[in-house]
Amino acid sequence: MSINRAFAILAPVPEIELISAKEVCEQQGKVAFGSKLFELFRKIDTTRGGDEINVFIYASMPEESIGSMVSWQGVYVGHVEARRNGTHPGGAKFRPPTAYETDKSNAWVIYWEVRDLQQIEPFPIKTLRGFDKKTCYPPHFVPETPLLIQYP
Repeated sequence: MSINRAFAILAPVPEIELISAKEVCEQQGKVAFGSKLFELFRKIDTTRGGDEINVFIYASMPEESIGSMVSWQGVYVGHVEARRNGTHPGGAKFRPPTAYETDKSNAWVIYWEVRDLQQIEPFPIKTLRGFDKKTCYPPHFVPETPLLIQYP
């Protein structure tokens, strides 16, 4: 499978969740993050065809702020529908254990799955541009939900 370099995902994930997610990803080959944005992920999956795409992650709720920076990266491999009770169809196997500390709602509609999750040298979000947008994000922009962006 090849990586599509036309677009990518920019997403916020709590820092504590990313740390435990890396371990899950290394053990299971992928990790799953919850979302209610089923329309966005359906659009992403339709647009990407069979290709995988990069995910650039803003570590939200950090212990020490580094500002509006991307500091994690992974490869998006697809999404799966949540079970009726909002849980991942694979159970807790693909979920970061700390997700249950940061996420009390358990009302996810889908789970977007990532492989090769890793911490990277931070770079400013202001260098990124939303998909089909003419300008980059403002200097102090931080994503509140996953977004489709042009590949940097």
